Amino acid sequence: NIAGNFVIGNGTNAGATASANNPSFSVAGVMTVAAGATYTTGSGTLTLSGAGTPLVVTGTFTASTNNTVVYSATTPANVAATTYFNLTLAPTGGSDTTYTLGTVAAQTIRTDGTFTIGVGNGTELEVNANTYGTALDVRGHLTVKESSWYTPGSGIMTFRRGNSQTVTDEYGASNFGVVQISANGGNTNLTYLDSGVNYFWMVRRLIVDASQTFTMSSDAELGLTDAGTGASRPLQVASGAVMAYGTSNKIHYNGDAATEVEPISYPALHISPSDGSPTFTIYGTAQTLT
Repeated sequence: NIAGNFVIGNGTNAGATASANNPSFSVAGVMTVAAGATYTTGSGTLTLSGAGTPLVVTGTFTASTNNTVVYSATTPANVAATTYFNLTLAPTGGSDTTYTLGTVAAQTIRTDGTFTIGVGNGTELEVNANTYGTALDVRGHLTVKESSWYTPGSGIMTFRRGNSQTVTDEYGASNFGVVQISANGGNTNLTYLDSGVNYFWMVRRLIVDASQTFTMSSDAELGLTDAGTGASRPLQVASGAVMAYGTSNKIHYNGDAATEVEPISYPALHISPSDGSPTFTIYGTAQTLT
C-alpha cells in the first residue's frame, strides 16, 4: 500500500510505463498518470482513499479485464473521467459524503464491468453528475445501493452492453437523467430489476434505439419526469425496439408541461403531472389524453 502519492511519468518522458501484476493495493494520496505515460492495472483491486481528485490521468490509464477501482474517500472526491472495468464508489467508515463525476465539463466515464454506487450499510453517498454534465457509458451491470443516490446532469447515461444488462436502484432516491439503450457489437436487453424494497425507476427521458430491448421485472414501475414534444418527448422507442413487461408493470408520465406520449402498448399508463394541468397528446396525432 502507498501512504502518499503515486506518480507515473513526469509529463515529458513518453516512454514511462507501469503495470500491476494483478495485485490489490491502495493509494492514500493522489495517483497521477502523467502525459506520455501509461499505466495498466492488472486484474486486482486498486483502492483510492484520497479526497479531492485522487486519480489524475493525462496519459493513458488501461483497465485490465476483471480489475476493480474503488473510490473510498470519507470526504468529497472527484471521480476521474476514464475507462474502468469494475468501478465501485464506496466511502469507508460510515461517513456520509458526495462524489462528483468528472473534473471539467462534458467528459465521459466508461465502465466495462460492474458499476456499483454506495455501500448499503446506511452510509449516505450522493454521486453527482450535474456539476460537470458528465456522461456515462455503462457496459456492465449498474447497482445503486441502499442509502445512495445518483444526481444526473446534462450528459446521457448510455447502456450498451451488447447483450443482457441490468440496473438496480435499492434506495429509490435517484433520477437517472436521460437514459439511452444502444447496441455494442450485439443488441442490448436492459432489465430494470426491482430490489424488493424499491420498485420505481425514475428517469428524465428514456430512449430505446432500434433493435434494443427494455424489460421491466416483476412489479417494477417506470417514471418519466421530463415534459417535452418531438425529439424531446420523454419516451422514444425506435422502430424495431422492444418494450417487454408484464401486467403488474406501470409507466408514469410526470412532466409538468405539454408532453407527447409514445404510441406503444403499455402495461398500465399513468398520466400524473408533477405540477399544473399540462396537455398530454399521443405523438404523431392530435389526440389528447385526459
